[in-house]
Amino acid sequence: EFIENQIEVRKIESGVPKWVIPAFLGTTIVFIAALVIVLIPPPEERPIGLLFDDKDPELTFIMEEELNLEASVLEGFDQPFEDFVMRYNAKESGLDISNDKDMWDDVFYKKTIGAVTHFAKYKSFWKTFEESLQDYSTVVSMLREDGLPEVFAAIPVQETRYNAKALSPVCAAGIWQFMPEVGNRVGLKIRGCTLSGVGSVKDWKPTRDAAPNVAKTDYVRKEMKASGFKYICKIKSCKEDERIDVEASTTGAIKLLHEAWDDDELKESGSIVQMTIVAHNVGYHDAKFGQKRSTNILPGYRKYSKKSKREHGTHFYGDNIRCGSDKDPHEPQYYASRCGGVIPNQGQHYGYNVVAQHMLAVCYYAQNYGTETVFRPWKTYLNGYCSNIEIPTPEQLEK
Repeated sequence: EFIENQIEVRKIESGVPKWVIPAFLGTTIVFIAALVIVLIPPPEERPIGLLFDDKDPELTFIMEEELNLEASVLEGFDQPFEDFVMRYNAKESGLDISNDKDMWDDVFYKKTIGAVTHFAKYKSFWKTFEESLQDYSTVVSMLREDGLPEVFAAIPVQETRYNAKALSPVCAAGIWQFMPEVGNRVGLKIRGCTLSGVGSVKDWKPTRDAAPNVAKTDYVRKEMKASGFKYICKIKSCKEDERIDVEASTTGAIKLLHEAWDDDELKESGSIVQMTIVAHNVGYHDAKFGQKRSTNILPGYRKYSKKSKREHGTHFYGDNIRCGSDKDPHEPQYYASRCGGVIPNQGQHYGYNVVAQHMLAVCYYAQNYGTETVFRPWKTYLNGYCSNIEIPTPEQLEK
C-alpha cells in the first residue's frame, strides 16, 4: 500500500512519469541509428586488384606476417587451388586429398593466395597476359594435349614474362629459360654459337645433358665486385637456337617436365604438381645425366622423407620454404641457400609464385577472351574466385 501511494504521489507531482522522457529519447536514438544504417550502406570491401603502378614485380616473398588474410578470401580460392593443384596430386598419388583440406599444404596454399593479392596490384604485371596472349594460349593447348596440368603454363611468366628473347647471366634462354645443356638434353637445336671475351670461341654448341657448375662452364664469366660477384653470359649469338622458339621450346619443356612428373617416388608424395614446378627451377635428378646435385628435387625429397615424421609428402614444399627476403635469390651469393631446408633458395619461393600467376591468368583471359576455345573452360571461375579480383581490360592497360 505504501509503494502504491508513492507511485500515485509522483504521478500527481510531475504529471509525467520520470521514465517516459528517457525511454522516448532512447527509442528515438535507436530509430535514427537504424535509419542511418539502412540509408547509408557500409563501404564495400575493395576487391583484390589493380593499383596502376608501373612497378614490375619479378618475385614476391610472402612472409608469415603477410598471411593474415580474411577467412572468406582464403575460402574463395579453395576451388581453383583444388582444380589446378590438388586434383592432380590426388589422382597421381592415389591419396584421398583433393577434398580433404586437412591434408593440404597450408603454407603453400596461403603463400599462393598472398602472392595473388600481391601481383594483382600491378598494371605492368597484367600487361604480361595481354602481351603473351597467343603464346599463353599455345602453351596451355600443348599442355592439355599432353595431359599435364595447365598451371605449368605460368612457369614462363615467372621465368621471363614470356619474353622469348630473354637471356640470363648464366646463359639460360627463351621463355622457359633452358640452360644450353638442358636444351640439348630435350632435343632442342643449339649450334654455331659465338662466345665472346678472353679466349673467344666460334661455332660452339652444348654436348652434355646436364649443365656443369656455373664456374666450370665455357660460356659464363664470373666477375668480382666490391659488393660480391656477378655472372656474365659469354654467348652473344647462335646460328640456330630453338630455345627462343616458343613452340619448339615448349615441346622441349614438356619433355623436361615429364622427368619429374613421371617419377613414381614423387607421384606417391601427394605433391607432384608443386614438385614438378619447383624442379623446373632446381632440377629433377641430374645424377641420371652425369651431374650429381644434392639440390635437385628428388634427392631433396629423399632427404626430407628420412627426417620428416609426416606420413606422406603432401607438406614437403611448404615445410621447406625457409629463406626470407633478407636472402634475395636473385643475388648469386644466396642462390643455393637452404636456410635449414632441402630446397635451394631459388626454388623455395618459386612454386607458389607460379601457381598464383596462373590463377590471375585464368581470370584475365576468361574475362577478356572467354569466347576463344582455349580459354572458354575458365569462364566458370568468373562467378567464383575471379569475382573478388579487379580484372583490368586491355583498354585500361593501354592508358
